[in-house]
Amino acid sequence: LRYYYSDREHTDLGKIWNERTGLPFVFALLCTHNHTSELKRLSNAFVRKPIKIPYYVLMENARKSDLTPAQITHYLQYISYKIGEKEERGYKRFLKEAIQKGLSPSMRDIRYR
Repeated sequence: LRYYYSDREHTDLGKIWNERTGLPFVFALLCTHNHTSELKRLSNAFVRKPIKIPYYVLMENARKSDLTPAQITHYLQYISYKIGEKEERGYKRFLKEAIQKGLSPSMRDIRYR
């Protein structure tokens, strides 16, 4: 993220993946063995509500990362926490390619909710 906001040359791997495949790159997933009703309720509520970062957390992370609070806030506005059809296809394609290249041991069946 620091490179994105600097004048230094950088490579946006998510952008390259999207240009190459037409699919979004999924940087993270919340994975559990089973969704209990409480976990499902919490994860659904998290997806629906806008992110609110306590001021002291924002300021501390800005200090540690050499980014401004505005840069961090701007970045967080563009993160999607929903795994839809395209995100699922993007994740599965990435995993398939990683397996083909010997970078991942196996592909597990993942249920998206």
